[in-house]
Amino acid sequence: MRIGLIGRSASGKTSVFRILTGYPSDAPLHTSEPEVGVYPLPDARLAQIARWAACERQTPATLELWDPPSHWSLQDGTAPRLIGELRTTDALLHVLALWDLDVLDPAEAVRRAEDLERTLITADLQVLQGRYQRLQQEYAKRHQEELLKESQSVSAMLKCLQAERPLRAEPWPQDVTHRMQGYGLLSIKPIFHLLNVAERHLGDAAVAVTLQMMAQRLPWAGVSYTSAHLELELVRMDPAERTEWQTVYGLPDLLPDRIAEPLLAALGFLRFYTVIGGEARAWLLPTGATAVQAAGRIHTDMERGFIRAEVLNFREIGSVGSFQEARRQGRLRLEGRDYVVQDGDILTIKFAV
Repeated sequence: MRIGLIGRSASGKTSVFRILTGYPSDAPLHTSEPEVGVYPLPDARLAQIARWAACERQTPATLELWDPPSHWSLQDGTAPRLIGELRTTDALLHVLALWDLDVLDPAEAVRRAEDLERTLITADLQVLQGRYQRLQQEYAKRHQEELLKESQSVSAMLKCLQAERPLRAEPWPQDVTHRMQGYGLLSIKPIFHLLNVAERHLGDAAVAVTLQMMAQRLPWAGVSYTSAHLELELVRMDPAERTEWQTVYGLPDLLPDRIAEPLLAALGFLRFYTVIGGEARAWLLPTGATAVQAAGRIHTDMERGFIRAEVLNFREIGSVGSFQEARRQGRLRLEGRDYVVQDGDILTIKFAV
């Protein structure tokens, strides 16, 4: 999954990129082209599964982060290229700069987030208005049912955007979203707002109030917080010194640990696990996906030749202490291709080549 970072100049998005990807904070980044890095998702369950199964290797699930150059903006001549690149991403991580506020103002945070939403809505309106006109002209000539259905889908989305609501705010039918996949619409992509606050505001009750107001006003988006400049310094420290400063600033967890679960929830993904050949591995899967789709994430041969899945959930093993005891107590389940995978499932796929 490819996540596009967005934020105004000096928002702190490149600091966030460095923190999440482990990019050395003193290493130069390219200034004229986007940077791509991998965010390995922290996962305490994976470490425990590896211990239970005596695995030598652990492979966490990852997200690919795409960070555009700081001089690319949604408000100037670089906007077309930035928008074009963002259309190829799967989701958006918006670093919302609030560090410049003397007093952390929840209403101002919401206003700035809504400003971004309006920019994305405007970009989608331009795409759909042009497409709707062409569809009307084509349908007048050919009267094909698929053209009519696409035209109806575009019309419904235009009404949503014209009401200044992002497309992600509506529960679109699956056939509509499938039909519109090729459009690269921005306001339908999952979005996560990461509030970048000043160091002096950490521990301030206004941070919690701001997060709550953001969640209420923008319920279709995920939200968390950071003080990116500070956290970039903290990740460079040795562990003992870092722990001391985390206590001073009221940061029990650093950003990579703090953001992982709410980010996956906002993206609509869960984690499942496999234990194969001495390797415990975590995988990402859309919430609601089936066992055969999970098999396809591991290998296409498993999807094609799927027979059944042996399923144990992490919680079931945790309650008895080992794989062996879970099997002895009959916790292992055999599930078919339509089984809906649950977060924390450990799957063994049986398949025929």
